[in-house]
Amino acid sequence: MTVFCVLIFVRPICVDIWKLIGSSARRYRIISTDHDVYYPQVEFTVYLDRKPLFYVVNIIIPVLFLVAVVLMVSLFQKLSHTSLIQY
Repeated sequence: MTVFCVLIFVRPICVDIWKLIGSSARRYRIISTDHDVYYPQVEFTVYLDRKPLFYVVNIIIPVLFLVAVVLMVSLFQKLSHTSLIQY
């Protein structure tokens, strides 16, 4: 599991990003090109799920911030009657 900690007000807050759903392992025997030697191979499968806090922090909050900035810039631009380029 991946864990990251954020230092807020001198107290660390640790948040789990991933949730372990399950795992499995398989063992195979691979035959060499000489057909005399068998090599073991182990295949591990890990099923992970990302928790919803990741989407809120990394996608939704920055998009809302950019929308607010664009709206404020367009509002101030409409309120301003002066033009930067005059012909």
